[in-house]
Amino acid sequence: MTHVPLLALLLAIPLGHGALPGQQAQDPSREALLAPAANSQVFDRFAALQHTDGELVGAGIDYRARFSANGAQFTPALGETAPVEFPVTLRGVAFGRGGAEQALPAGEPTYRERTVSYLRGTIEETYEVRPQGLKQSFVFHERPAGRGDLTVAVQVATQLALQTQNGDAVTFGNEFGGVRIDAVLGIDALGRTCKGSLSFAGDQLQLRLPAAFVDAAALPLVLDPMLGAVIPTNATGRNLDPQVAYDADLGKYLVVWWRRLSANTGDIYGQFVNRETTGGADLSGGSVVIRSGSNSQRARVADCSVRNAFVVAWQDVVTVAPLPTHRDLYVRAVTPTTLGTTFPLAISLGDEQGLEMASNATESSSELLTLWIQAGDVYQTTITVSASFACGRTTVYSDTSTGGTTAVRISRSGGVANRNLVAYLTSSGEIMTRLLDGVIQSNSTQTWYGARSYTSLALDGDGENWFLAATMLEVGSTTLNDIVGMTFGWQPAGNLHVRQNATTLVANSGVQDYRPTVAMSGRNAVLAWTQGSTTQALGLRTFGQSLCAPCEDPIAVFTGASGQQVVACLAAQASGRESGATRDDALLVWQGDNGTASALQAQRWTPADGIATQVAPGCGGLTATAVAECANHQGSSHLALLRNAPAGATSWLLIGFERRDATGCGPCVLVPELSTSFVFGPTATDAYRNASWSIPIAGGSQVIGLSYYQQWLVQDTATPGCPAFQFDLSNALQVTIQ
Repeated sequence: MTHVPLLALLLAIPLGHGALPGQQAQDPSREALLAPAANSQVFDRFAALQHTDGELVGAGIDYRARFSANGAQFTPALGETAPVEFPVTLRGVAFGRGGAEQALPAGEPTYRERTVSYLRGTIEETYEVRPQGLKQSFVFHERPAGRGDLTVAVQVATQLALQTQNGDAVTFGNEFGGVRIDAVLGIDALGRTCKGSLSFAGDQLQLRLPAAFVDAAALPLVLDPMLGAVIPTNATGRNLDPQVAYDADLGKYLVVWWRRLSANTGDIYGQFVNRETTGGADLSGGSVVIRSGSNSQRARVADCSVRNAFVVAWQDVVTVAPLPTHRDLYVRAVTPTTLGTTFPLAISLGDEQGLEMASNATESSSELLTLWIQAGDVYQTTITVSASFACGRTTVYSDTSTGGTTAVRISRSGGVANRNLVAYLTSSGEIMTRLLDGVIQSNSTQTWYGARSYTSLALDGDGENWFLAATMLEVGSTTLNDIVGMTFGWQPAGNLHVRQNATTLVANSGVQDYRPTVAMSGRNAVLAWTQGSTTQALGLRTFGQSLCAPCEDPIAVFTGASGQQVVACLAAQASGRESGATRDDALLVWQGDNGTASALQAQRWTPADGIATQVAPGCGGLTATAVAECANHQGSSHLALLRNAPAGATSWLLIGFERRDATGCGPCVLVPELSTSFVFGPTATDAYRNASWSIPIAGGSQVIGLSYYQQWLVQDTATPGCPAFQFDLSNALQVTIQ
């Protein structure tokens, strides 16, 4: 009476098991990386200008600029080989025909977009912040009186020595690098141009345009020299430690990194990147100087969805004798139009470092869970973001007291529940995990002992599922690593459960596989890692979030030159509350660092792990949910899953290629055509309320684009959606194979 009619119905249907016939994937742990077509892009458009901490600051790829009443200060990023910064300050002081005899009055800078202006009487001195340098201009709205060449005198203040000069360029520098000023050009209102010249004597740069061009020029007349950094091949002004986050309402990623200007100074920069559907395939989206003028390092970024803002954190290295050198932590909110005030997160004589933040994807809270390490112990707080983008913090707690923590990681998103998994790496090579429901610890700390020592880790999740990748020493080696994975799930009773204990993800005997980074991408997880020692490649592969099974073949996104160190980061749009068709899309960012230069590169990535679209809601009181993983044409890792049904519930999986939308039993809609469907079951859900079937896919590339319908029936004697047969239906999915 309770379920016999349903069983009788099912027994009348042709049963299939295991079999949308399958093409087998190779062993995921033993594959060499494949070389794809080169389609990455370099961050070569970085150019920013805005007020930062009370200063008007600009920056390009290899320089920083400050603007005040004293003029424009141009600082090349010479790196840690330079003991201090070596800026060059410029200010227009006089002009005239035949000689610069008329003084230019002082003025305060104003700016619009990326151009700074000084109004000096009838003449406007401007500086346009470009990726490769500053374009200085003098705009004459009235023709200067007199005869002879037009001359503008620019006062130059710098500790750099004059190295070279000719009629076309002047170079100031030392053994660490310098600044070059060249390309003097006259442009009139009709677009006509004339090459000018320049020279340097005393402390003044003389910029000249020929008299004949000045006399015939249509006004306004513009005189343009160009300032650029001279970076020698042994300079080390590198872009380091990139990280990326995504906000769905903004439709943007924010990539952050730090740039070494000298041995004692570093700046924090950011680049917004539009999601491809709204901003094109390039890396456009706006640039920002987040922190300038200190020794700022290791930028981190997280999304605060309810504020449509990002939160950026960094550590400042503080060296003030006789105090010990240490690191302090700071944060600020950043939007495409607003830079919030800097907030001191953790300031003491202790050494605070290793900070990590989790994005908050909810629309009900502006608190971001934050952790860091001091003296081997982990400290925790939440960063708050006000409607005016001011940051604050709640009480700071000590999470551990063993003194043995070397790294801490937290899932980059807690999903709509703001539920996060935290993992610690200990000095003895163990991994410890615990679950935070909001900011409340939901389960006791668990310790994971590997077959060999763990050496690093990466982590991401969506509030109900988490994927952890860790490096483990290779058998018989003390330096080479393999990469293993673990998956975890949320149990509504408040516990964390393990779906898959440590299993090998990447292993190549005698080859270094390390530096993993993970992003939860919709229903699956994207793993990127560095492979190799002397010559390094950046690998990328998608795995199912349940059993760590590979969804597609690995690829080599980037192969560096010999000696180049490759370090990457990932963010998926799913982490920023994206719910549309682009939810699975991700942005991979990496640095290729050879010790003297480290250009940032990026590649957009959409996993070929199948497309799952809900076509009908579920019915009944059990609210069970259907999920599809790894619907890819290449292998045997395709799973159909049922989640959040009661433990021990009897269930059946229906898969059909035709859609019926049968009704007539309460509010339930049975989507697959029952008479031609494959039925898997019955099976019982496990203690964590889940059930799954492995369904290999065959046919190779011929099945790409093939769709089927998936829906689960779950026995429910208490609150059945279909009272006549006492069962509920899960939501129905249309799954398209990729």
